[in-house]
Amino acid sequence: MLDATSAPFGSLCAIHPERVATRTCRRCGNFMCVECSISGSSDTCPKCRELAGSTFPFSRDDFDFTRLWEYVFEAWKRELWMLVVCGLIVFGASSIGGVIGMMVNVVGTGVQLAIGRNSQIAGLIVTIISQVISQLISTVLQGIAIMGLVRVCLDVLEGKKADPARMFTQLKKAGDYIVQFLIIVMVIAIPLLMYFGVLLAISMAASGAGFSSSSIEHMVKHPGPGIFVFLLGTMIALPAMLYVSLPFSLASLELVYSGCSGIEALRRSWVLADGFRVRIFGYGMIGGLVLMAGLIVCCVGILASFPLQQLLLVGVFLSLRTGSSLPAPERT
Repeated sequence: MLDATSAPFGSLCAIHPERVATRTCRRCGNFMCVECSISGSSDTCPKCRELAGSTFPFSRDDFDFTRLWEYVFEAWKRELWMLVVCGLIVFGASSIGGVIGMMVNVVGTGVQLAIGRNSQIAGLIVTIISQVISQLISTVLQGIAIMGLVRVCLDVLEGKKADPARMFTQLKKAGDYIVQFLIIVMVIAIPLLMYFGVLLAISMAASGAGFSSSSIEHMVKHPGPGIFVFLLGTMIALPAMLYVSLPFSLASLELVYSGCSGIEALRRSWVLADGFRVRIFGYGMIGGLVLMAGLIVCCVGILASFPLQQLLLVGVFLSLRTGSSLPAPERT
């Protein structure tokens, strides 16, 4: 006896008539092939998914790597070329940010040379400020572009088409993203710099090399107590670093998905990560391997692997978001 979604033997897909149907759409009853049912993970056809909006099949309490990867991979294959275009837009934004950053550094260098003769301290301050502004501009432009790609990935995983124009819908959230970014810098980056600065000083003292400019080189070339202290301090800090930073990796995704403020997205990211930090770390490592595989393929492969990596991370986010206690998202 056939179940409610099985297609009769020999039936053909309504959208792809050259393919054999494997099941029927629960909503309209049309026959679906493997692609239309996203490898059997969806019980509605593409047209019904588009009409119904989000039909992401996984939830916080019901997702695993095998099923999520199959779903993401099928979505990636379906919209590959448009996703590559979206990735190129991200790379373009990063390049523009790099050029603007270089211009800021050139201006800073000119000012530093102009006043350096009179005040070395003032010249150093100008150099530091220009470097900070340069990095901030580059990071913010790249971050906003990636938010646009996240918006497209959300659409694709919800059964819609990849539309590059959707990337530019996130420009209005630039202010919230900058606030979010600065808070993360203050909460994570600055304390880490202070910690590793102190740790390095302790390690140099333990090595007996003093605090000259060649001390670090001496410590590396002659392993001893200093290196041991530094590695031990890093290992002690690593769990705390991951515990705090992993939830924040979901903050920009929540900002795109829900339309809340940057600060609220940071708070919600902790709710989403609660009890799932190890799995988030594991999926992040797999995403990194996907990017590495793209780089190995003559570097050109990154154009395809980057959207796939983003789809996987967005898929994890959607899985954690669906079935959570957080408010319903803004539909844009």
